[in-house]
Amino acid sequence: MSCVHTSCYYHAYTAGPRQIAISMAAAVIEGQLKSAVAAYKEYQEAKTKLVTTRTQLQSQINENEMVLEELTRLNDDSNVFKMIGPALIKQDLVEAKSNVNKRVEYIKGEIGRLDLQLKGLESKSKDRENEVGEKPMHFLFVVHGLSMKSLMMFWIKFQFADYEASTAASVLERSAKLRQQG
Repeated sequence: MSCVHTSCYYHAYTAGPRQIAISMAAAVIEGQLKSAVAAYKEYQEAKTKLVTTRTQLQSQINENEMVLEELTRLNDDSNVFKMIGPALIKQDLVEAKSNVNKRVEYIKGEIGRLDLQLKGLESKSKDRENEVGEKPMHFLFVVHGLSMKSLMMFWIKFQFADYEASTAASVLERSAKLRQQG
């Protein structure tokens, strides 16, 4: 009968310190990646809810603006009724216009508030997206045993040089060269 962890213990006894450190670093990076992906999904779900709410509010504005347009077409002596529950209550035309204008302004304010929340969520979502994209690169450097100095030098060269690292193979080649240099 074998234990699930037997292979782990065997690996610990047969692997050198570098392989153990790489395995541990890989586990940490994997945990960070899962956390970043989960946070990214949460932001996307919240963003979807805000967009749905904003769409509903926009349709309410359209509806209220149509009502306001109809109210402006009426004569000053026209009868206006407001439905309150099952009853129709007579209302002054000026008061009705005022109420609809206030409602439109309130809804526009809510849309503005939602837009600010959406902008904040997009920023946070973009940060998480970048974090998710950086983890595999960080893992690559850990696996190939680059020091932090080599990592920084590679990143600076990658950011400001005129070459493109278009494939993982070219990144591996460059990381190997940097490891030999530093």
